[in-house]
Amino acid sequence: MKFVLFTIISMTLSFTAFGSIDKITDSDHTLLLELLNQRAQAEVADKTCDSDEQCKFVGFGSKPCGGSWTYLIYSELTTNTERFSNLVEIYNSLDAENNIRIGLFSDCALALPPKVACDKVSNSCVAQR
Repeated sequence: MKFVLFTIISMTLSFTAFGSIDKITDSDHTLLLELLNQRAQAEVADKTCDSDEQCKFVGFGSKPCGGSWTYLIYSELTTNTERFSNLVEIYNSLDAENNIRIGLFSDCALALPPKVACDKVSNSCVAQR
């Protein structure tokens, strides 16, 4: 996992540092987004919690019309929030850029933020209905 994260960050930094982000191919961009997505999902896989206050969510992805494609639920108890926030920031930025690069459009419907809580049976952060 550390190697994947290192590779993702190295690719991102090298593209942006040398001003060559416009020169990467669409498939490179898609691969980078997929790697970031997988890493972000792995970061929040363990949603163990002791209280509702530990359960949070963050907007993930960037819809062309604005807003997030979805929301990721995580536990502050088990998530390295600084690393996770950085991953989400990079992902959202690259996703927004990708929307422009390929001329993507969406339905402009807003994904509503979830209400999250710590499920007392599973001790896991979940979206409430």
